[in-house]
Amino acid sequence: MKEEYLRKLIVWYAVVPLKRLPYDERKLVLAARKATHQSHSPYSRFRVGAAVKLVDRTVITGANQENASYGLTVCAERTTIFSANNLGRKKDIVKLACTARKAFDVDGNPIAENDYCAEPSLSCGACRQVIKEAEDLHGSPMILLFDAYNDEKILRFNGVESILPWGFSGKDFGMDLNG
Repeated sequence: MKEEYLRKLIVWYAVVPLKRLPYDERKLVLAARKATHQSHSPYSRFRVGAAVKLVDRTVITGANQENASYGLTVCAERTTIFSANNLGRKKDIVKLACTARKAFDVDGNPIAENDYCAEPSLSCGACRQVIKEAEDLHGSPMILLFDAYNDEKILRFNGVESILPWGFSGKDFGMDLNG
């Protein structure tokens, strides 16, 4: 009988202060922060913004959009990537920044923008799958930046596989989306 062992997955990422990021990545994080102002999040009170950088340096932003029927909510990462796709640019995404902040406290009082979350929030599973397909279409690992309005702690990943090992793709259907 053949024995199989689970491989240990090592996730490589860097914790980088905002001021130490390359200029284009710092600009992308700040664009994601600005996008939180477009969040429609009356139910969770959790504003999320995202920004993608395309190969020609164009930046596209988006924010989470909630609905009373919570399953219809769309995360910031997906609104942003879908916007790029609607512009015919999904294959051109090279970097993504995502940031989150609380909008209101439990009593409904507004929270200052600089009152950040303790830790950056990483993308949900559905967003990770959408990021994977955009990365597969581009053909090389995407730089992913996660922020919580904390200038001292930006998480930087090189490729979606770091946060979605063994992700599902068109290859699982025997398809080449670039072909």
